Amino acid sequence: MQDRHVINASYYCKRGSRPGLILVLNTGAYILAEYNEGTGDVKWQRVIPAEQKKSIEKWLSQHFPSSQPQQAASA
Repeated sequence: MQDRHVINASYYCKRGSRPGLILVLNTGAYILAEYNEGTGDVKWQRVIPAEQKKSIEKWLSQHFPSSQPQQAASA
């Protein structure tokens, strides 16, 4: 991965200090979320509009797919 990947005009991501950690930042370099590449989990640290949040989560899952297999829902 390059140093930075542009998600859209307002957000970008880069690798964190731990393996498998992707940081989501805004153009002001504030950390908004942490994405775990191994599990596909996103931990939000700042509040952003739901539509943008959903768009960022979709972008992350497309560009950094989880290495953990998806489990079927229990009955």
